[in-house]
Amino acid sequence: MQLWRSWDDVPDDLGRTAAVIGNFDGVHLGHRRVLARARAVADERDLLLVAVTFDPHPMAVLRPEHAPTSLTSLETRAELLAGAGADAVLALPFDREVATWSPEEFVERVLVDALHADAIVVGANFRFGHRAGGDVRTLTETGEKHGFTAEGIALDGGPQVWSSTYVRTCLAAGDVSGAAQALGRAYAVRGTVVRGDQRGRDLGYPTANVPTDPMAAAPADGVYAGRLTRLDTGESYPAAISVGTNPTFHGERARRVESYVLDRTDLDLYGVEVEVSFVERLRGMVTFDSVDELVAQMAADVDRARELLLEFADFTRYSFRCHGEFTTLAEELKSVERYLLLEQARFGERLQVTLSIAPEVLPVAVPFLCIQPLVENAVRHGLETAEAGGHIRITARDQDHECLIEVEDDGLGEDPDHVRRVLAGDRSVDSVGLGNVDGRLRAVYGDEYGLVVETAPGAGTKVVVRVPKFAPGVHA
Repeated sequence: MQLWRSWDDVPDDLGRTAAVIGNFDGVHLGHRRVLARARAVADERDLLLVAVTFDPHPMAVLRPEHAPTSLTSLETRAELLAGAGADAVLALPFDREVATWSPEEFVERVLVDALHADAIVVGANFRFGHRAGGDVRTLTETGEKHGFTAEGIALDGGPQVWSSTYVRTCLAAGDVSGAAQALGRAYAVRGTVVRGDQRGRDLGYPTANVPTDPMAAAPADGVYAGRLTRLDTGESYPAAISVGTNPTFHGERARRVESYVLDRTDLDLYGVEVEVSFVERLRGMVTFDSVDELVAQMAADVDRARELLLEFADFTRYSFRCHGEFTTLAEELKSVERYLLLEQARFGERLQVTLSIAPEVLPVAVPFLCIQPLVENAVRHGLETAEAGGHIRITARDQDHECLIEVEDDGLGEDPDHVRRVLAGDRSVDSVGLGNVDGRLRAVYGDEYGLVVETAPGAGTKVVVRVPKFAPGVHA
């Protein structure tokens, strides 16, 4: 992937391109929907796909007092855009001169002269040019003059329109699982580990401390379960994470992210660049009356984090950075197998599993961890409260140009209305990631590839996944 930091960096011999345009802060599922369509057009016409973004955010120049906190740095944004299908990223330096360009001037300078655009794909609500005077219709009209096509794609997430503002709102409320649903991955912050007051080490819980950037988004103060990943080696560890200023100990202190790697006191992370990802909020920030009370709560937090991250394997669900956006069905089934080993150790003979997998579909590329959450749903909602346990059947077979995957249990079943609300984006009734998987499948392949769920109380549950065996931009 190439990152061009101005139009002067664009190669002179660049051929015809397809382009997507936007701030792309966070590269959420709505953005990925746009990129998936652009990737399909680029592959169909044999074009290079270029993502055009802005640095800094236009609001930071035009109304700095109202500038939003950033969800991703430019470098991380470029990585995510590449993972979503972009061949190159043009980070357009945004200043007051660029802000004066008319929509037509933007088209001619950037899309025509620099990128030789043959196709443009943007969000349906995209606006550009001086005083946001240009829109999709403007692109379509100017495209007729300059020889490119233009289309706008709705940033759908069921009834929820995914947006960077929505993600920031979730984070401000500490709703990291809601942010993850919109992003298609766990929200994460990056930084270099610095020396703190080492109070955590004295209390038996040494932490890796990462200062927060006031212009970068971070979850609300509180304690979270998540993961800490070394960016130099790729090693990743389950962690209990505190965000805030530690109010139990008086005195001014900067807000920071402190991560205790579960059951590890031997790690030397000073000076190491890390990524801290947030899976679930455990509690808000509390001022304790004594150090003993704090230590007791820290022990409880660590136990709860371990339960979330290990027992239900949520750490794998959100580790997209390590595994990529797509994997083969064969590798996906290995993740399912690891999860089921944990659960069979807990359930014993009460949990029976049957797999029927056609060998010819094992190489098919699928979104990473689109099957394991369905198996977890079968265990937790179908079998966990069933006294006799039950049976889970996982099948995958070739069906013309598609791979058909089914996860079926003979457990308690669910209320169909409950499931409809889940698939419609109601996070208050989510069933272990069903809504997240449904949104990701629709973002990658289109609305016709959403989940199909057959269930009723007492009748068990069957979840059907269809994926094309070959799809533009989908590569394991």
